[in-house]
Amino acid sequence: MNEFLYNGISLAALVVGVVQVIKKAGLSGRAVQWLAIGLAFVVFAGGKLAAAYPAGRDWYELALAGLYGVSAVGLYETAKNLAGGGQA
Repeated sequence: MNEFLYNGISLAALVVGVVQVIKKAGLSGRAVQWLAIGLAFVVFAGGKLAAAYPAGRDWYELALAGLYGVSAVGLYETAKNLAGGGQA
């Protein structure tokens, strides 16, 4: 398994999208940086554990599916702001 892709989807994009949603919810400052680092660690470690223990792979995939949905919202908002269609 490539450590930075899961089913062809970038885990970095997943972390960025989730962090953007959390920022929009009101978290700011250094807490956002620690959240990004912690989330990246959890996603990476979860992938390693899912590879080592196949019985937990379904739960990892389920958790990632939920995070992909949240991430899509954050990435959409980021793209909209970059295109000038949203508020800064």
